[in-house]
Amino acid sequence: MPIITIDEKGEFSLEEIDLDSWKSTFRRVLVNGPPLSGKTTSFLTFPSKRHILVAPGELGHSSVREDENTKLYYWEFDPNSTNVQYMRLWVYVQRITQEILTGKHGEVTTFGLDGLHKLYTVVMLAKGWTPDSDPKEYVKYHAEFGKYMQMVLGSPTPYVVASSYDGNEALEAGSKITQIFPDLPGKMAKQVMGMFPVVLHSERNGDGATEKFMWRLRSTGKIQAAGMHLPAEIRNRFPAEIEQDWSRVEAIVNQ
Repeated sequence: MPIITIDEKGEFSLEEIDLDSWKSTFRRVLVNGPPLSGKTTSFLTFPSKRHILVAPGELGHSSVREDENTKLYYWEFDPNSTNVQYMRLWVYVQRITQEILTGKHGEVTTFGLDGLHKLYTVVMLAKGWTPDSDPKEYVKYHAEFGKYMQMVLGSPTPYVVASSYDGNEALEAGSKITQIFPDLPGKMAKQVMGMFPVVLHSERNGDGATEKFMWRLRSTGKIQAAGMHLPAEIRNRFPAEIEQDWSRVEAIVNQ
């Protein structure tokens, strides 16, 4: 499989890659869903040497405990405080992300980013958003958020997984009919799905002894926040839903 690369001098070259190299591009995963649907906990099914960065303001990380295979980075501050300097906060988020991805805080096989919807809010506030801001300002928020995601998804880290809440998007402008996409503003709700080769929708089925946490793998009617950018012959191997365990996904790809 040939790919076109660009070196540090801006020169282009054509290189052949094997199937295992292709799989590394597939291992960029967005997990979205409602609260208490297993999103953050499912990060623990990805390979060990996990580093999970919680977005400022995200509170769902209590379901994860640190151990020898998992390192958790989270924030302790009041997001409603008027003392938060969001530009400094955003700069630090980018710095700590770069440090994790380059191994400064230990070997990293899986980089987890918990709460993209909260991270986008930090970007907006860092770039000067107020309730009176012109909607056209979202162009620069999208660009800043996209630049950060490009750094993360383009890193050599073997696995990247991120989470987001569900959001409702109108079927078309002015329509009262909505569909579920990741909870990001405007066009980014759909654009973010194009950044990740794999988009999984987290769902909790049953309760008590019969409770199961599942990933929906295909879009269905109202739920559009699911899908895989895969060759048809591989995509067709997958069921419509699967238990929340990344090793099960890998096993199907490796058949």
